[in-house]
Amino acid sequence: TFCEPVVAGDDRGVIADGPPPPLPSPLLLLCVWIQPGTVGTPSVSEGHPHKITMKVPTVAKPSDVIRETLLRWGRLSNSARRSSSSVAGEIDQSSYVLKRAGRRLYFLRDVPLVNYEHVTKCLGRGQRLVSVVLVEKSDLPEQQPAPAPLVPSYVKRQSTASANDDLAGAVCMWNMHSRLRIKIVSAYCINVSSFDAVYVNAGVFFGPDALCVRRTSPIASYALRWNELLEFDLPISCIPLSAH
Repeated sequence: TFCEPVVAGDDRGVIADGPPPPLPSPLLLLCVWIQPGTVGTPSVSEGHPHKITMKVPTVAKPSDVIRETLLRWGRLSNSARRSSSSVAGEIDQSSYVLKRAGRRLYFLRDVPLVNYEHVTKCLGRGQRLVSVVLVEKSDLPEQQPAPAPLVPSYVKRQSTASANDDLAGAVCMWNMHSRLRIKIVSAYCINVSSFDAVYVNAGVFFGPDALCVRRTSPIASYALRWNELLEFDLPISCIPLSAH
């Protein structure tokens, strides 16, 4: 049978014990940018390069990249007249972390670089050059700031008067039997110079359903002023509370 020569070993040689040898890891061209003031870097005006380019395997870890960066920077630094071994011994590499260039994304876990999504996407696009930044851990934000609450513009334009003052001259909608009317005055900060005529569509919607839609008359695009009153075929007393 087919299995017998495989188990016993055919005339091309006996099957070796143990797993097959691992395939060579592809190399990654890593460009490490060093911010001025980090690890004793001189100012930019002195003409020193603030980046180090190296080839590393994709299974290399961020700690390996940081250690190699500090060693190479010790050799290139003209201000430090010391050997690379003494420089690496005096600088604590655990005080630094790699950061994606242009983003607030940090390589915090000491896992192979290929495990990071940014590196994986670069390799998937056939891009071998990956840019990272060497920053100090003290520069990392302690916690992400909470996003500012989203406030609609019409809420910002409301007056700061108290609720009692607002209800002083209020009229109940159930007592209003006239139809809804909206005046379209003008528009600004809109680039419509490529159009000959411009009009406005206005509608009252209840969820995704349109209750009534009206359109202004078209006007020239260089003067966006209508001053037109649109009347909807919809009594105010019949408008649902959740309409918009």
